[in-house]
Amino acid sequence: MQRLVARECEPITPFIDRVREMRSRLGVSTILVLGGSGDYLDVADQVIMLNNYQVENVTQRAREIADSIQTSRSLEVDTPFAAVRARGPEAKSFDLGSRDKVKSKGLGSILFGREHIDLSQVEQLVDVSQTRALAAIFCSLQKRVQPGKSIRQVVEELVQEVYAHGLDILSPSAHKPVGDLALPRKEEICAAINRLRTLRVKTFDQQG
Repeated sequence: MQRLVARECEPITPFIDRVREMRSRLGVSTILVLGGSGDYLDVADQVIMLNNYQVENVTQRAREIADSIQTSRSLEVDTPFAAVRARGPEAKSFDLGSRDKVKSKGLGSILFGREHIDLSQVEQLVDVSQTRALAAIFCSLQKRVQPGKSIRQVVEELVQEVYAHGLDILSPSAHKPVGDLALPRKEEICAAINRLRTLRVKTFDQQG
């Protein structure tokens, strides 16, 4: 294919030329489910094969095959990956003003003031108690957001606080414990935040 389509005529960088860089520079692992394609044997750390419904680790055999068949493929990467920039939410994104209504509406929806947050495609939410917890989390986000803190940092700190002190910290009243909440994963919390249409962020370079 590289011989057929000249590099200058192909604007898309093949994923195979980025997959190892993603792991080494960004710490991002990749799991690919492939059938009938051996292109990735050259760059795979582990090769798992499903044979008659039995899982086998065939990494060593795959490496021997890849070594015996030289593809002579050219690397189509001109520049390294740019550093991933953090997204810092602005506190005003979560300012309800006089519209202080925040509540869950079933499993797949939160009403945040006048904004409807659609969670119907967040399939990992399995119980309305998780959606109620998300609604409670949204009530606390404005005071948790600080300049220079990414969405990831805000969510990780919140989850660690819940682990340390329990879900009652999400209660609007310190003297009113809650008993109908279940903590969703950090991924679902971030998914909900990213679905808020009033969300405003500033990007900045991550430290470390």
